[in-house]
Amino acid sequence: MNKISISVKNIFLIAIFLSSSVIADEDLYNWNSFPSDYGGVGLMQTPTARFAQDGTLIWGASNASPYNRLYVGMTILPWVEGVIRYTEIENRLYSDSPQFSGNQSAKDKSADIKIGITKEGKYIPQIAIGLRDIGGTSDYGAEYIVANKSWKNFDFSVGIGFGLMARRANIKNPLTLISSDFKNRGTTTGGIGGTLNTDLWFRGDEVTLWGGLKYQTQIPNLSLKLEYDPNDYQLESGSIKQEIEVDSPFNFGVDYLMFNSFYLSANFERGNEFSLNVSKPMNFSKQFGTNKFIPGRENLVNRNQYFFKNAGDKLRNKLVNTIIIQMANEGLATHAVIFDEDEIIVEISQNRFRPTISAIDIANRILAYNAPKEFKYLTVNNLDFGMTNFSSTIKRDDLVSIVRSGPLQEEAITINESYPNYEISNYFENPFMYPHYEWSLRPNVRSVLGGPDGFFLWQLQAKFNAIISFRKGLYLETELHQKISDNFDKWKLPSDSDIQHVRTDMRLFWKTGDLSLARMQLDYLHQLSPNVISRISMGYLEEMFGGYGAEILYYDPSKRWAFGMNAYKVRQRAFRQKFNFQEYETLTGHATLYYELPFYNMLFKATAGRFLAGDKGVEFDLSRRFNNGVEIGARFALTNLSAEEYGEGSFGKWVYGNIPMDIFSQRGTRDRTFFEWAPLVRDGGQRLKTGKDIYVMMKNPHIEISDENKTKKHWTVSKVISGFHTGKKVFN
Repeated sequence: MNKISISVKNIFLIAIFLSSSVIADEDLYNWNSFPSDYGGVGLMQTPTARFAQDGTLIWGASNASPYNRLYVGMTILPWVEGVIRYTEIENRLYSDSPQFSGNQSAKDKSADIKIGITKEGKYIPQIAIGLRDIGGTSDYGAEYIVANKSWKNFDFSVGIGFGLMARRANIKNPLTLISSDFKNRGTTTGGIGGTLNTDLWFRGDEVTLWGGLKYQTQIPNLSLKLEYDPNDYQLESGSIKQEIEVDSPFNFGVDYLMFNSFYLSANFERGNEFSLNVSKPMNFSKQFGTNKFIPGRENLVNRNQYFFKNAGDKLRNKLVNTIIIQMANEGLATHAVIFDEDEIIVEISQNRFRPTISAIDIANRILAYNAPKEFKYLTVNNLDFGMTNFSSTIKRDDLVSIVRSGPLQEEAITINESYPNYEISNYFENPFMYPHYEWSLRPNVRSVLGGPDGFFLWQLQAKFNAIISFRKGLYLETELHQKISDNFDKWKLPSDSDIQHVRTDMRLFWKTGDLSLARMQLDYLHQLSPNVISRISMGYLEEMFGGYGAEILYYDPSKRWAFGMNAYKVRQRAFRQKFNFQEYETLTGHATLYYELPFYNMLFKATAGRFLAGDKGVEFDLSRRFNNGVEIGARFALTNLSAEEYGEGSFGKWVYGNIPMDIFSQRGTRDRTFFEWAPLVRDGGQRLKTGKDIYVMMKNPHIEISDENKTKKHWTVSKVISGFHTGKKVFN
């Protein structure tokens, strides 16, 4: 059994991102959206029907002995809140076996969800329903229905609690009036967990009616709160039932917004316990990090007062070299410059600007400044790994007029739907472009959370990455990891998986050897047409597998849908991750449908195929892109493995994020960092990690055309239905 691993430099980067005073803004904080001890918006032990602002992420820690909690909560949609939480239980051991977990205290991981039902009106309260510890063993499971109504500086909440929130059992379950099935709650699952225990939801003969209030004082940023706790703590859940002393069912607390950036809650709970809750909120819809370079106003003068058709070879080459040099000075690498009748075209690659329009603006200004007299149109093609994924055209006179007032806006350019093959006589390739070398050396931290060998196991590495570009579309990427320091000597738990160990031998891969070859992958990408992209890959494709394979993608930026297929023949690598292999080999491949939902910048992916362990099934993925470019998503895989064959967790499930690194940079960059969390690492439903995602590569220049990706906030049934058309997608 392997607990969740997070292999990242992003732990450090995310911490900086979330705590940076640069992005603190008191307008983003609300006095009645502080997190409860559990991490979701609430009072102390009880939730409320309130939500933080759309796109808000809150991470923090709370303690109310014997429970110490670490949590991350997020307003995924304006009416949906999700929470992931780790809990330490101080008065219990991790297990009864010292050989298994030593004297480590018990740990519990859980996930919660809350969904808004109504918005508050003049006479109607705001109502929400929620579930705690959803998909776990349900030892700490609870459900609730809660309503909130504000009056002057007061915010009142009243709710009905089920499960762990029904321990005071002061009323009959009102849902039994609908069906007698709600009378019997049954027992928790224990065992391997991981399933949605719907037969427990909102059930039980008796439930608890609870309530609370919050008062916003006249002191800035300070509010007071009171609640009636629905839990009596007389039979706490878990493998060892326990009783916690309670002197009062009422909890009192103070909330304070500290430094206009941090939430601080000091509470007195159960009549005998002081508790503290500290958290940091930030908003992905409103906070964009540091200010970036924006092209300013400029009076463009045409410096070349001659006709290109009349120029000799020497003058033409001088013109091309000037454009290449000026592009390079702005961080734009030129592949080719093409002169076609009254149009001048440039092919560029760049990593300086995440907003595509900024790179297009700079490139067009250079073209306009240097274009000979007959050229009326300027076209810029953006290439990533040799593939044209964005093309735009503007009239030179229009550009000159626009930039007199400021930067070029996306509304002024025409986005081209096709990219001609410019194999004409006036096609000038950059003779210095290939071969091209780039490399980076940076620290990397990877970790394992919540295992019996220790709650936090870590390894600090130096990660070296090099890319050699031999020609357009042909690339060799190499990644080396050098261990600097770790505490992996504590990591002793072997895999208990009954199927092929495609991921659960992670301990052996990460502990064996100090220097490892994480990747050495040769890729050849080819654009079969403007909308069809292929890739052939071979080599050491990831830390655990090497082999060869291919994939193909159909992507049309004017359509909401895309489709891709891949197939790879791979063999498991030796634990030392040098050049040797183990005996296990397999064929893995998938077909994926991508669909952009017509609201909230959401993307749905459905994948079907054969996974690394030989299991067959489907994977579903739903993600949202926020205004500042951060992507948050969740996915799960269902295969032909039974819950018992899969092992603890029952089926594969992951939560992930993708953060643009220009949030941290004054200069700007297109680099991103990826992180992923799963309750457990198991072998079922696992896919090959082949590096570059060609769908993302083709899509990003379009969705990042400007600095802000405006969220489509409202949706209707007709809007949802309209999204499933096959016509052109309208960008707005």
